[in-house]
Amino acid sequence: MAIKSDRNFPDDLLHALGALTVTYSSLDTQIKLLTWRLINPKVQSVGKIVTATLSMANLLNLLSSLFRLHTRDASLVTRMEALVARVDGLSHERNDMIHAVWVSRPDRDSAIRGKVSSRRGKGLSEHATPIKAEAVYALAARVEEARRDVVDLEYAIVNSSTALREE
Repeated sequence: MAIKSDRNFPDDLLHALGALTVTYSSLDTQIKLLTWRLINPKVQSVGKIVTATLSMANLLNLLSSLFRLHTRDASLVTRMEALVARVDGLSHERNDMIHAVWVSRPDRDSAIRGKVSSRRGKGLSEHATPIKAEAVYALAARVEEARRDVVDLEYAIVNSSTALREE
């Protein structure tokens, strides 16, 4: 279904941005599920309270600390560290995409993603990049891959620790 708009945004770009939003939400949920299990495998409510207002960066910090608390397996810790670093990078990429200034282009082939920032010591910074749907879909695919890796990591740590099983 095409979105009716006075702007000339490509429909496939709008669809891709929606796909990225939903996929990232699934990643966020999967990380929270693992974090809740690490906090208390029997009572998710405690984890929900702790994580309810956390940004992704703070959620990843909490996950990392709790994960280390539950395992001394160096290979699992290394795997977790790599995944946390990858998710952190994906989170920044997603934020750059979703929290952008978007300008349509007459050719309807792409749109311009803009970013305006002002930093102490650097002043005003403005960047504009043409974006096609394929680039957004590619990011969504990498986010989905990270989500699957979180599921695999949860499976690995639960199998290595009887305390994390819900039995």
